[in-house]
Amino acid sequence: MPLAIQRAYASLSLAIFLTAACFLSAGCQARSTESVVATKVVRYRETIEQILKQPSSETQKITALKLPDRSARRMEVADQRITPLDFLAIIGCPLSEIVAERNAPLGKVLVPTRRLAHEWLVLEALETCLPGLKTERAEKLRAQLNLKRAERPLHQWNGVWLDRDLERFLSSGPPSLMGGKSSGDGPKQLLRAAEAIEARDASALQSAFEQLRDDPAMGPRLRALDTVARELKLVATLIEEGVTTVCDKRNRQLILSFRDEYMPLQASLGMLDRSGREDVEGLAALFRATSQAVDMSKPMERFQFAVLGSSSDGFSDGVWARFRQGSRSHAAAWGPVFEGCGGMPSPLP
Repeated sequence: MPLAIQRAYASLSLAIFLTAACFLSAGCQARSTESVVATKVVRYRETIEQILKQPSSETQKITALKLPDRSARRMEVADQRITPLDFLAIIGCPLSEIVAERNAPLGKVLVPTRRLAHEWLVLEALETCLPGLKTERAEKLRAQLNLKRAERPLHQWNGVWLDRDLERFLSSGPPSLMGGKSSGDGPKQLLRAAEAIEARDASALQSAFEQLRDDPAMGPRLRALDTVARELKLVATLIEEGVTTVCDKRNRQLILSFRDEYMPLQASLGMLDRSGREDVEGLAALFRATSQAVDMSKPMERFQFAVLGSSSDGFSDGVWARFRQGSRSHAAAWGPVFEGCGGMPSPLP
């Protein structure tokens, strides 16, 4: 076979492989369903503006709902080490084995969840070893125990918010082809992770995060909730301020736009409503389990407020609550128009 043909064949094979790999890894970063729905709602608002001869509203870029960088999520914690002399004093109690594992080469490099598991084990071992030590050694270890207790919230924060699987899930990365048993159970896994933190169950925490690997990312859903909330509120304001109850040609044009552009989206918006509530519930549980006795960075505070608002559960004024309010305002604004022309939109339940 001539060299030119061999090269062409190799190039074609490589192109086919890369194309297949691209589609297998979530459609070459194809836009999420939620993002597509949000874009269609923006176009629907633009159509309403055109019919009412209003200037086009500027589409806002959403930044607060983007998961902050790792540097903004990381809590700095000093690496406490036990001296060789103190190590000799604890030989025979469980703490000596834990310290030996930590000082081994592999123990010096731990992913956040494993580091958290180690810290939990150290706390348990310190509490177990203290009663069997003499006064001087006991006082030294008691000081370390108090320090470890004070640092526990920081390790719990890092163990959650620095996890790579959670980071992918809360941003926009494609799901993995391996890992996870049920695509779509991500919010439930966040609840599991929060429960594991409360129970100090490292295995359950790691398992919950591993189950996130096959789930579509939550980030696009959160941003879609925010976009749709704003756009429907804008439409509601346009209708309330610019439309009379007389069923004239313009009102009929508006109703046609509602029927042709908004009604086909109602099923997708209903799914966004349900998944958004679950997302917010899961994130609220994680924040409650990890934010006690820690000083969050400003970017994380903004992220928390954008998702949950001022409430601990996110159901009062968080991103999902804003979506609900926008949907209700939108339905209420259309009421007089449809009533004047003989029809009524269906609000969310």
